Amino acid sequence: PVTAVRTKSHAAEEAIDRPVSEWERRGDELLAAGDYRGALRAFFHAALAAAFAAGHLHHRRGRTNWEYIALVAARNEWRADLVTLVVTFERSWYGGHATSAADCHRFRQAVEAMTLAFQTRNTTDAVDAKRTDV
Repeated sequence: PVTAVRTKSHAAEEAIDRPVSEWERRGDELLAAGDYRGALRAFFHAALAAAFAAGHLHHRRGRTNWEYIALVAARNEWRADLVTLVVTFERSWYGGHATSAADCHRFRQAVEAMTLAFQTRNTTDAVDAKRTDV
């Protein structure tokens, strides 16, 4: 596997810093360059950016992925999808697990499905109002 070469500015970028389409484009570029971990990260940021744009999550710098999950009501049908994305992303990005082009393609498809769900399904009350202090 190719290890991502990250600059300080790239590493400091958060999902809120770009729109979904730019994260997807960045992921496609990194995937084509063989930077599979970087591509996975970009696609993961696309998923978060979509959730922020749809109002289903509220960005706060420093909040962890698991804190975002804790804010999603258990009754929400896309919560399990987000958990799967977080687990896959964190195993690759933080855990250093090998990531292939096929992994990236599957991950991108899952992100696209979740993004589409935000646009087509009723996902109101996505964030548990009682848990906004996380």
